[in-house]
Amino acid sequence: MLSRVESNATFPSSVNVLSVDPTSPESLAAALRGQDAVVSAIGRDGLLGQSVLFDAAIAAGVERLLPSEFGCDLPNANTATLPVFGYNIATRNYIEGKVKEGADITYTYVVTGAFLD
Repeated sequence: MLSRVESNATFPSSVNVLSVDPTSPESLAAALRGQDAVVSAIGRDGLLGQSVLFDAAIAAGVERLLPSEFGCDLPNANTATLPVFGYNIATRNYIEGKVKEGADITYTYVVTGAFLD
């Protein structure tokens, strides 16, 4: 599990927690080396910052990304027009753009079926 350096959160001793600077691709990549997947559980305020996490995952050789965007089916044209999903769409565009550019990583979107689905 990754935690921000400045976090005061506490965890049970059985949880392996690495403190990282979430704005530093180098700090994140060092923590992600050797991992098969990254499951992002970043809250809404951090959604646009996920690009740093994704770049670090790619640099670290992570095989699969699951971005923090659990919710509606964004390829649905009606859903995509709602402003609340703007960050989610930006995240998808970023990931898909990286893959199109040749990034060696796969991704999974988790659609939980919120109010419009």
